Parts: sequence; C-alpha cells; structure tokens
Amino acid sequence: MRSKIIITCFLLPLFSIGQVSTSQTLKVKTEPISTGVRLDSPLSKQQIENLFVLGRIWGFLKYYDPVVAKGSYNFDSCLFNVLPLVLKAENTKKRDKLLFHWINTLGDENKFSVAPINHRNLYSKPDLGWVTDKSRFSDELVTKLDNIYRHRNSDSNYYVGPAEEGNPDFSREASYEFVPVEDDGIRILALFRYWNIIEYFFPYKHLFKEDWTKVLKEFLPQFASSRSALDYRLACWRLINSVHDTHASIYRDSILNNWTGMKGPAIDFKTIDKRVIVRDYLDDSLAKFEVVKPGDEIMTVNGRSTAEIRKRSDPYICASNPAAADRNFLWRFLFCSNNDSLIITYERHGNIKKGVMHLYDGPPFQNGDTWRRPMYQLLPDNIGYINIGKIQTDSLTVIFKKFENTKGIIIDIRNYPNEFMPFAWEDI
Repeated sequence: MRSKIIITCFLLPLFSIGQVSTSQTLKVKTEPISTGVRLDSPLSKQQIENLFVLGRIWGFLKYYDPVVAKGSYNFDSCLFNVLPLVLKAENTKKRDKLLFHWINTLGDENKFSVAPINHRNLYSKPDLGWVTDKSRFSDELVTKLDNIYRHRNSDSNYYVGPAEEGNPDFSREASYEFVPVEDDGIRILALFRYWNIIEYFFPYKHLFKEDWTKVLKEFLPQFASSRSALDYRLACWRLINSVHDTHASIYRDSILNNWTGMKGPAIDFKTIDKRVIVRDYLDDSLAKFEVVKPGDEIMTVNGRSTAEIRKRSDPYICASNPAAADRNFLWRFLFCSNNDSLIITYERHGNIKKGVMHLYDGPPFQNGDTWRRPMYQLLPDNIGYINIGKIQTDSLTVIFKKFENTKGIIIDIRNYPNEFMPFAWEDI
C-alpha cells in the first residue's frame, strides 16, 4: 500500500528548556518516489554495523563537509545510491574502502581553508571522537574524515538555517508523500535524518537517560522491518520518545489516533503515587451519566490494570518529566478508545465496584491545573490573579487597570498560554 510519509523534526529552543518548540514545515515532494533500496529482514550483525557507520558518516558529511554542506548534491539521493553497496559489504575492510572512495567523489575539501577551532564558548557540542577511531575505521578513512573536519564548512549550511525564535531552521529538507511504506530506503533516511539532527543540534543530550549513539544502532532493525503504515509510525514514535521531550511527539496522525483511540471521557483524572484518581468532571452536564465520583481510584480498564496499560504505553509517552508522563498517559492512552464506553473497576471507600465510563468525540480537555479558574479575579487581601491558560490579549488593559492598586499580582503559568503575547505587555 501507499502511505503518506512526512519526515519531520521537533526541537527545543537552543536558549532554554522552555515552553516553545517548532515542528518545521518541510518541502513536500508529491510525485511518487521509489528509492529501490531493499533490506534483509532481519538484518545481520554485520549489516547493522555497516548501516550504523553509514548513518554517522552521512550526517557528519552533511553538516561538516564544505562541499556537501553547500547543497551541491541531493544528499538524500546520495544516501540511496551508496546504501545498497555498504549494506552488502562483507567485512569492515571492504566497507571502509567503499566509503573512502564514495567520500572522495563528493569533492576536495583541501580547496577550502582550515577552520579555526575554538571550544571555549561552547557548552554543548557533539562528540566527534569516533571520527578518528582507528579501532573502528581504516587508517585512510580516519585520515579522510579528520581532514574534512579540519577543513569543515565554516559558512552557511544548506540543510540548516539560522535559529529563529531559538530553533534551527530545517525547512530546506525535503519530505516525501505517496511513498510505499515497504520502501526501505525512505525509512532508513527518516532514521538517519532525525538521529543526526538530534546529534548535532539538540542542546540537552546530556540529560538523556540513554546513550544516543546506541539509540541509532538499536533502531536500525526496527526501521528496517517496519513495512506497514502503522509499524513505521510506531517505530518513529518510539524513536522520538528516546529524546524525552514533551514537545516532541506525533500528533494529528489518523493512523496513530485510530491505534490509540479517538474518543475520551469527560472526566479529569490525577495520578497520585502511581494510582489513577478521579479529580473532577470536565463537563457538569455529563457528570450525571458517570458512575465514578471525585476521589475514586480506577483499578482496571477493559479488564487490564492501569499498571499493565501504563507499561504498554511507556515507549510512546514522550515526556520531559514524570508529571508530564502521567498526564500524557491519562489523556492519550489509558482512557482512549474508538468505542463509546469502557468497562472499568474502581475503588471507593475500600469497596471495589464495576461500571461503565462513557466516551465522547473530541472530549473536553483541561488546560493544566487551572482549567476551572477564571481568566482573572481579585483575591482576598487585595491580590490580583491572572490565569495564563485563559488570557486574551484584548483583555490586558482591563485587567491591569483593575489590578493597578493591588498589593501584588499572581500570574498562574501552570499551563499553556491561551494566546501568544510575549510582547503584548509592552503596549499596556
């Protein structure tokens, strides 16, 4: 079957671990494409090592080689051309010889000046020690890669533009539609592209639980064998989850939404000590149809314990911290279904009960912990309160006029801003 495959990337801003991130819009190639790349399944140990080395070198050349970095080649096509040859290399010696000759066809880095090295102002930088690792590569390949680094691109790069609002711009990367999901080349491209973007431009790799280098090798067999539309998306989702960034996930994808479930309850839940507790109703008019009440603990959903469902969902949670992970689990996995209801068991005052939880299309969704609070209010003792989750730009003048003589103002930021207004305050 043919399936729309769009390769995207999600990055946190370079200046802080903040609330804003970007999903770059990429050029879409709408004509049918076939790379002609076919992988063995399962891959052999040598094939995994060959692809692992190719992925690292391909990304290194893309961002460092002074010819490649100028966009002189369609580097996606270069990958598709060399990938089958590297895959067939029977041993390290043959692979390195092939890679050495391939790199030489890309241009002469010696025509460019040696780039100065100044790491004093760099807090986070990629580990390039592997480039000169003679225990992994032949002497001639090490010499070549090291020489490219010394003559590396020091001008603008075709594949990544200057940061806008803190995010590098990858809009020149091509995306591909109407690609057969069984086309192995596109899936390997997706893995290589995403892995290298994180490797060279994600500023918080030092916070990762996993060794990012090992992630590439771990996911090669998964991407190689994911020859259905759903399996490919799930592999991408697991890869993105390895970044542990709440802003990095896959949203608005019909295949994944159908897998998780499109409907949800009109109930608000809270995770407390790994227990799922009913906190409130999101829609008071629907509350009368529910058997659970605030304070009840959900024990099972459709016959499976909440802990069992959480274990199944963990590879797709995509969260920066435990609180975000708990929230993502609740609103995207535990109670989602394509059915109109779920069979649940719940505990109330020590008694286990069974009942039905109703689900709705596009259920109400609370914005953080302040969804029931007003946009603003005057609190006791002459203190102003502003709810960022409901704030509106055209209300700022009224709000600050009302609060101009208060003792202080509480700005509640436990949610996403309702409107983007970093500079609106300057006009008040």
